[in-house]
Amino acid sequence: MRIDIIDPVGNVVNTITADPAFANAEYPGAWRQSAYQDPEPTPRELILRHIKQLEDAENMPRVTRESLIAMAEERGLAAGLTLEQLRVKNKGYAGLKALDEQIAALRAQL
Repeated sequence: MRIDIIDPVGNVVNTITADPAFANAEYPGAWRQSAYQDPEPTPRELILRHIKQLEDAENMPRVTRESLIAMAEERGLAAGLTLEQLRVKNKGYAGLKALDEQIAALRAQL
């Protein structure tokens, strides 16, 4: 939440993003909840945020993920493997594919 830091007269001298516990600990008696608060995120924004968190957690943005999947599939098919066999034999591919499918399911909700 947005917290206004106030001087002894009640003038706002700063605005921070914090919770009341932090404000009480750092600015006892010298803060109030700001009149302006960030709006609640829309369902679309929440989905996009979740996708970004998944990509960041794996350090795997979409272009990199899709390129690696395409290369693995191309090499696997050239070696005579089906995509299911490739998934079993190549754990890296299986992990990337699972992440990609999870993100695709989220994108379908947009």
